[in-house]
Formats: sequence, structure tokens, C-alpha cells
Amino acid sequence: IKTKHAMIMRNKEMLQVTFVDDTTVILSQSGIVVTYIDANNTMQTTLTSQSTSTDAIKSRLYYTRDLLANLIAKR
Repeated sequence: IKTKHAMIMRNKEMLQVTFVDDTTVILSQSGIVVTYIDANNTMQTTLTSQSTSTDAIKSRLYYTRDLLANLIAKR
């Protein structure tokens, strides 16, 4: 799925959201683990509950949450 701000790819084990600013959020293990890759390809993996420490990760997780909620509502 492609939106104005990101491209979303999903398989059985993970959800990957690649944003137009070359950052990526990968949710795995049923959304428990989040991996954030910044525009410089620096990777940071944490538990979702601990990943709201930086505004960059937090804003992308909120965007991902809202996007998924909208997709589910359209079903």
C-alpha cells in the first residue's frame, strides 16, 4: 500500500513502513518489537513500549497506528 507519506509492506511476521524521508519502521513479533532505521541507515531496535523515547520514532508509530486504524475501518 502506498500513501502520500509512506509505503507499507506486510507479511505474516512483520509490518514495514518506509517513509518518504528515507526512514523505516518495522513492527515484528505481533507488534511487540519495533525497529527504526533513520535516514543515515542507523538501526535501533526496542520494545514497542520503550520506543517512544524519541520524537522521530513516536511520530512514525502514531502515523502507522492511525494508518492501520483507517485501513481496518474501511473493511
